[in-house]
Amino acid sequence: MSQEERLLFRLLRDALWHGLEKLPASFSEEETSRLFEIAEKQAVLGLVTDAVIRNNISLPRDKVFEAVGLQEQIKAQSWHVNQGIIALHKTLSAKDIKYAIVKGQIVASYYPSPLLRQSGDIDFYLSHERFKDGLNVIKTEWGVDAEIHGSEKHADFGYDGNLFEAHFVLTDLLSTERNKYFQDLVDRDEGATIVIDGREIRTLSPT
Repeated sequence: MSQEERLLFRLLRDALWHGLEKLPASFSEEETSRLFEIAEKQAVLGLVTDAVIRNNISLPRDKVFEAVGLQEQIKAQSWHVNQGIIALHKTLSAKDIKYAIVKGQIVASYYPSPLLRQSGDIDFYLSHERFKDGLNVIKTEWGVDAEIHGSEKHADFGYDGNLFEAHFVLTDLLSTERNKYFQDLVDRDEGATIVIDGREIRTLSPT
């Protein structure tokens, strides 16, 4: 493990559990560039810039502006993804279509500041029996093309600058019997909720 990678882990621990790490007082331009490069590849750039800014770590002037700009960009993107989730919630709930948001923004809810998570597409689950109904609602209400591609177990589409993936299978195990067992568990799940921008959004129960 390189020195920069060790430092990255220290910054992440501080970002997630404030005050656990004694961090350096300053970073050189080379150190900062390398840290930001690694953090971006691992999709933790928001956490790293948070630790740097919150601890007042001294950076070269241009890197200060870069850190602040990157953090604001990540927050803005996360906010936009949240609005996409809320729009999906409103559209499907209005038609009594049961859904569950999975992956990305659910993980973000465990961050000290959820907007610091680098967001990607919006993944959500629809039961196999309601999958076509859900897609038809989305296609009608949003005017998008949302078709299953080939043998894939999901459909993807774009809306209002966000990318969505609708899944009717969440995992593909080697055993047909285990696949059925897991799928039955998911379909019987009563679900849980997280709060995004003041709205209760449905997800799967913790395992």
